Amino acid sequence: MKCKDLAIDLMHLSTNELNEIKDLEALKKHLKECTDCQKKLKKLREVDTFSFLASPRSEKYKRKMAELSERIKAESRPVLTDAKWEIDSAAEKIHNFVKAYTGSRRDKKVAIPVIRKGTGFVDYPFYEAMGSLVTNEKFILTKDKDNRPDCVLLVPILR
Repeated sequence: MKCKDLAIDLMHLSTNELNEIKDLEALKKHLKECTDCQKKLKKLREVDTFSFLASPRSEKYKRKMAELSERIKAESRPVLTDAKWEIDSAAEKIHNFVKAYTGSRRDKKVAIPVIRKGTGFVDYPFYEAMGSLVTNEKFILTKDKDNRPDCVLLVPILR
């Protein structure tokens, strides 16, 4: 099948009008192989969603939106940008690791490679999370002879 011959079928697929499609199996097979048609289908679905949202509100729409709203509220993940959420989660994991690691030790220093290995973080979001912890005064960074961060000290909570 050629892409230009599928334009109408893609439109029907985007609106879930499957009975209007000439050869559904051939269309599915083509979509598995053709990234251009996959992109076109995605765009068509976005347009269809936008036009649905812009249309007068039906009872079905109100029910769907209420269901969606309830599902979103039920999610435990905070509503933040993904990057901020990822960095905050990494900072919390790093902070908990350092607290657990230094718990009963006399030496409260933890080398950065130990933290990276213990938490499994690579460059991102590790350094962003560390910056957040230092900025929020939960950690103090010590530096090596080349003035690069090498260890972390947990800031004691003063009460």
